[in-house]
Amino acid sequence: MRTGIEYTTLLLFFVLLVSCTNNKQPSLAEADRQEADTNHFKNVDKVEVYGDSLRIEYEFRGDTIVEHRIDLKGIHDDGFDNTFTAVRTTKNRESSRLECSEAFNLWFGEVSFQFCKEEARSYYDSLARYGNQRDSQNAREVLKNLEGVFTPRDQGIVEINFFLPLMLIQHLRFKAMDSISSKEVARIAIESYETEFSGGKNYYVIDGGGDTMYMFHQNEYMR
Repeated sequence: MRTGIEYTTLLLFFVLLVSCTNNKQPSLAEADRQEADTNHFKNVDKVEVYGDSLRIEYEFRGDTIVEHRIDLKGIHDDGFDNTFTAVRTTKNRESSRLECSEAFNLWFGEVSFQFCKEEARSYYDSLARYGNQRDSQNAREVLKNLEGVFTPRDQGIVEINFFLPLMLIQHLRFKAMDSISSKEVARIAIESYETEFSGGKNYYVIDGGGDTMYMFHQNEYMR
């Protein structure tokens, strides 16, 4: 016959077994799922999840978007944690009907940009006088080659001015058109972005219906 001590011991063992079963740690899959469902940053306004590998948390601050791209697998997948944050700010530049005595065209991709020559000359003259050393040097080259730079497309543009149309639309009035379809461009949305390792601009060419016709990318620096 079992003694009272033996019954007490068996009862304690059963209680401990049930307790351990109920308090077991979540499996690795459950832990990953919990992490995927949990915000990693404060003030999150929107979340997008792509499978078990990527979670994007957005913060909206006026015309600025903070985008946290979270590598859910961390270093366990390929040895690298590809998590990073991108800060994006967008401004719109409207295409306008130019009224000037002399205009010129520049092309970037399939888009033709028209500017007033005197406005461009005045802008680069100011940049040459008051800009930083690099900008001043570039501006002087533009001024020196003004007539050579602003030529028909088939004659090309000097290398230093490859991004000249994109630079000018940030500061000057312009009229833009799709050079293939002759469709007028309504506006250019200029998205400036910065991450921990790079920065630059995306230019979205948008028609009157709000559709994106083209997108140009300009990397400005790498760290």
